[in-house]
Amino acid sequence: MVFIGIIGAIFLIDYFAKQKAEEELEERTTKKVANDKIVLQKLHNPGIAFGWFKGKENITVVGSAIAMGAMIISFLDIVFKKGKGVTKLGYAMIIGGGLNNLYERCMKGYVTDYFSFNVKFEKLKRLVFNISDMFILVGAVLVVFGKLFGNKDK
Repeated sequence: MVFIGIIGAIFLIDYFAKQKAEEELEERTTKKVANDKIVLQKLHNPGIAFGWFKGKENITVVGSAIAMGAMIISFLDIVFKKGKGVTKLGYAMIIGGGLNNLYERCMKGYVTDYFSFNVKFEKLKRLVFNISDMFILVGAVLVVFGKLFGNKDK
């Protein structure tokens, strides 16, 4: 099934990107790329998004595992009921990114974030992401879009 391949591909893409970030970037040192639009920097986040629950790593692992379980159940429900393709893609993106972040959180006690956007908005400028975070965000948008507007697969 193509969606299982998407989950695996997302997991592996960010797995190797995080390895490269660990090897080549210094913690809290920035490097601008893409005409200064993207800032590369290595940051270890022991919490969840926005650094929430920092110092409560057990809660982040358990919460992440529960969230991943819910996403997988929802994904399987959509797959077996011949759900909407865009919704399946969205769930696959969420699961691929979420599993990668959960894996790293379980193995290292933190998630490696390594890029941010060099924009005028200071709040957005300060946020540091990884590829899995981007897939989770886009996947969530696709799930909502698919549930609201998508057509049933034939």
